[in-house]
Amino acid sequence: MSRNAKQPHERGELHRRVSAIIQAGVFASMSRPGLVVFLQARQWADFATCRLTVSLRKLAAECGIGLSTAKRGVDTLVAAGVLTERPNKRTDFRLFELTVPRRKQPHQQAGRGGRKPWEE
Repeated sequence: MSRNAKQPHERGELHRRVSAIIQAGVFASMSRPGLVVFLQARQWADFATCRLTVSLRKLAAECGIGLSTAKRGVDTLVAAGVLTERPNKRTDFRLFELTVPRRKQPHQQAGRGGRKPWEE
């Protein structure tokens, strides 16, 4: 590496991960609760560690959704590999980290020989 090459700033890690998550294509078929919770998680996550603590009650209140919808959104993101739960000593909050899914999600394309969603 060149001496003049600029190292990426540690506080930009959140931005890099969010870009990689979007490019992975996980949101193409994601439900609304998953998208809403992702937007809030992105707001709450630390810039360097990409970690956030989540109280489902607080999450539901901030997003303007119900408690069960907030839980469904978190579960959707965990299943997609966007949120990974980390060990936490406190029992009233869950600790998550925004992570990039391991593999690119298949993108369904309608038209030109592809199946349309209403034909399934």
